[in-house]
Amino acid sequence: MIKEDIKQLLVPLIEKSGCELWGLEISTQQGKGKVLRIYIDAIQGVNLDDCEKVSKEIDYFFQFEDVFSDFGSFEVSSPGLDRRLFNLQQCKNFVGDVVSLTLFSKVNGQRKIKGALQEVLDSEISVKTEEESILIKFSNIEKGKLDLEDQLRKKMNKQILDVVASVSMEKGVEKEIIFEALEEAISSATKKLVGENSDIKVTIDKASGEYQTFRQWTISEEEEIDEEFEIRKEDIEGLTVEEGVAKKEIENIDFGRISAQAAKQVIIQKVREAERSKITEKYENLVGQVISGQIKRINRDFLLIEIEEDLNAQIPRDQIIPGEIFKLNDRVRAVIKEILKTPRGPQIILSRTDERLIKELFTQEVPEISEGTIEIKAIARDPGYRSKIAVKTYDGRIDPVGACVGMRGSRVQAVSNEIGNERIDIFIHSDNPAEFVVNCLSPVKIFSILVDERTSTLVLEVEEENQAQIIGKNGQNLRLMTQMIGWSFKVFNREQFKEYQQTSLEEKYEKLGSRLSLTEDEIQGLKDHEIDNLEKIVDGDDNLYKTLFKTGKRSEEIKNFASELLLQDEFNQDFNDPTMEDALVNLKGITNEVLSYLSSSKIKKLEELAEMSVPELKDIVENMSDDEASALIMEARKPWFE
Repeated sequence: MIKEDIKQLLVPLIEKSGCELWGLEISTQQGKGKVLRIYIDAIQGVNLDDCEKVSKEIDYFFQFEDVFSDFGSFEVSSPGLDRRLFNLQQCKNFVGDVVSLTLFSKVNGQRKIKGALQEVLDSEISVKTEEESILIKFSNIEKGKLDLEDQLRKKMNKQILDVVASVSMEKGVEKEIIFEALEEAISSATKKLVGENSDIKVTIDKASGEYQTFRQWTISEEEEIDEEFEIRKEDIEGLTVEEGVAKKEIENIDFGRISAQAAKQVIIQKVREAERSKITEKYENLVGQVISGQIKRINRDFLLIEIEEDLNAQIPRDQIIPGEIFKLNDRVRAVIKEILKTPRGPQIILSRTDERLIKELFTQEVPEISEGTIEIKAIARDPGYRSKIAVKTYDGRIDPVGACVGMRGSRVQAVSNEIGNERIDIFIHSDNPAEFVVNCLSPVKIFSILVDERTSTLVLEVEEENQAQIIGKNGQNLRLMTQMIGWSFKVFNREQFKEYQQTSLEEKYEKLGSRLSLTEDEIQGLKDHEIDNLEKIVDGDDNLYKTLFKTGKRSEEIKNFASELLLQDEFNQDFNDPTMEDALVNLKGITNEVLSYLSSSKIKKLEELAEMSVPELKDIVENMSDDEASALIMEARKPWFE
């Protein structure tokens, strides 16, 4: 009855402080007399400040109200994890939890019972122990409270779920990754107790946060085993066996301060790995595309660009257009050049000198390109100075150059402004190297073009006053054309071109004479009669032979030799060696004749050709000039510099 009077007085005082009365407990302490313990609770939990606040509210009434006259003192506290259960209504909130009960009178021979609270009835509760389910009248319970060990376990489970939820939300990382980090952390902490070399496996229930810890051994049939990791077949009795692994459940460690600290580093590491993975996955698919960002730092090695919140990229100094000057907080556009993997995670590298920047900027400026009506076939850049672009259209009604230039040059000027006013030349693409060059150099008139496929060289004949223009400052024009087409160039005025032709023709006669082992007089005869190939010799009449070679025997000898060489050349043209490396067979500028000679000398790989010197190659391939050998070897060495 006294308790009821006290409750009526305390309830409004406690509710005034934002809490509720959980229960009252009366005890006697030596030197203090009777002590009234007041338990308070709140939805958000109770702390020391709440207890002090309620104590102040009660203190005045405690001194002057008669209902407290029998008490020497009072205490206000939270119910704690192992809170006492004062009524059936409170029990209903903890169905499924483990309770510890002390009874007035024994039930089933027991006065103390511990088990899971199964059901709450009108005046009874059902508790399931390890052996049985017991029905107990609530009036027979002297003291009932939640089991501390069970509540600590549930608190740890809640901590786990809270950690997973908060880290996942804060970092934007999948919960599965955080669970893996926690399992790894708890496993690591457990090893410190069980043994550093033991194999520990932790599994966390993703819904409840409950976790189980297992020690594992690999089942071995060897006589000598490592007992930390292995176990013999005859020793696995009582263990769970799955896929050649024996395991047993061991006691969970406390997911408290020690294991949480151990988990912290693992979680941070996993989160970083996940963030890196997200960056890599997102931006690897965007390599070659243009993005914009704000400059956050400038140093001598690179510009640091913020491309999204908490994500930076770098523009190395050698990827900045010469002459460009930037200030902090400037916005800049650049192409994603690559994603570098570094010890500190993936690093996004941007570029303003990459040819793809030009392509992407034109794609954004020219709708016909983004729609696919016009295609950019080739680009070459001298960043900050000049770019050349070859375009092609699939719609005969469209002028591809005009579309890219835009009305009064608006489109090309917009791109040029973005890349430091770099000069941009646009022309129509052609698969024919000679036509490609004519288009590229237009409106400069080109009188003649000689195509040397063996050395991948184009020889141009132009007016003397146009020579310097075609070559460009420091060879810029030729360098850009070489980048685009992959051929080298020689630019001659009309007089130089005539000399070059004569020299080339002389070399042709000398080469033919060398193959046939002719004398100087016989070679001169070839020149006089303009016989510059084997076919003309084989098809020649008797009068020609008599003039060139004097005797019938010599004529017959040369004619037969020329026929043999012609057959050999035809064989070389049809040459096919399946054991040869594709990279060598498809090398630009190489012929079946050269491949035949290489095959005969057991040269089957591109790397083997690249490692040869000019004299070595000339020793293998008959009648190959220094220029031809040098061009072929340099083409083979190109992968070394990529």
